[in-house]
Amino acid sequence: MKNKRVLLLINIFRRDIGSVFVLSKLLEENGCKCFITGFFNYNRIDTKLWNPDVIVVLSVNRVLKLKKAYPKADIFYIPGEGGENYPNCEERVLAEEEEIFNGITKIFLWGKNAIENITKRIDEIGSDCFLDGKEDILLKKIKVVGQPRYDLVEFSNNNANNEKINIGFIGNFAAINSITGRTTLFKVLSEDSTIYQQVISQVNMGKLYCDVIKKLDNSIYNYSIRPYPGEYVNQYFDAEIINKYSVQIDESYDFGTWISKQDLIIGPTSSTYGLIAAMNKPLLLVDFVNNSRDESEYKMSMSKLFHQDIILPRTLEQLLKMIKDFRSMEIYGPKQDIILDQLYSIKMKGSVLARISNEIKSILDAKNRFSIRLHIPFFLLKFIDRFIFIFKENKNRYSSMCY
Repeated sequence: MKNKRVLLLINIFRRDIGSVFVLSKLLEENGCKCFITGFFNYNRIDTKLWNPDVIVVLSVNRVLKLKKAYPKADIFYIPGEGGENYPNCEERVLAEEEEIFNGITKIFLWGKNAIENITKRIDEIGSDCFLDGKEDILLKKIKVVGQPRYDLVEFSNNNANNEKINIGFIGNFAAINSITGRTTLFKVLSEDSTIYQQVISQVNMGKLYCDVIKKLDNSIYNYSIRPYPGEYVNQYFDAEIINKYSVQIDESYDFGTWISKQDLIIGPTSSTYGLIAAMNKPLLLVDFVNNSRDESEYKMSMSKLFHQDIILPRTLEQLLKMIKDFRSMEIYGPKQDIILDQLYSIKMKGSVLARISNEIKSILDAKNRFSIRLHIPFFLLKFIDRFIFIFKENKNRYSSMCY
């Protein structure tokens, strides 16, 4: 696979860049030339003129556009998110859309749960599904590799060093602080039936974080907020509470590095749970503090799944007491390990990204395909890309932020 041109497309910069960058370096060790860019740039003239041999994509819904733009390229799919519940999982599409499935050379999944989601969808569709009775074809195209961002956690510094106790709050405010710049009013008027509850939940979450910071002894605690990758980070800096209580707003690229600096994590249920558990950090889930029990079916099911034996805080007072006593918390047990392995393959040894890189190399080497495909030199691609970025009229638009 020497000298293969690999285009790696990220969806959300602050979520994807760490693992994609490491993967690009591993591919370069195998002789590839790698170019990382945002998905919005996949069809840009300089990218097309480079004419990549291989494309790594993090969203299955992008495959058809990529196949149309680069019909001769091998497409490798690595989910940007994983471990999601069945109704919301992206991998269902692989059982629904034959053209998408056939357009992918290899599918890398986080855990066995994702395969079960696909086979469940095949069973639901029945004989009308193109994969019905052909599970061997499905399994041949799939490889379970683990959570790609685990590598960044496993090899990071796992110690929080400070005289104070570091509390990290996970930001989850995309509905009210979107990276797209669209206001909450725009979302409410979009007639999305789920947006109302999202807005209410996120407002309650923000107020809860403020109450916690105000009520704790600030001579004992440091505070840091890690904004969700889909949030507009700059909105935080003008908030009075941020400046008054010296709350750090984390802008680093890697979530795992931020986790390693915290003594206690506070936040809602999300796919970040697996990374936090991998670092053995105490986590307080606050989905149900001052919210109704049925606020989110997904969050309830995930919280019950992970915390069958752990009491979740329901009030601010309970949460504050648990924060003060967090060092005596029971963190994770055998039940959680089983679930995490099903979702994220935590028992797999070695590097997740190395597994992906080696599999891509193996597949391309097996093809042993030689072809002359006209393309511009790599240095020219990088020069044009840099020129375009420097002179963009609006670097704050969504595509630039994902870039």
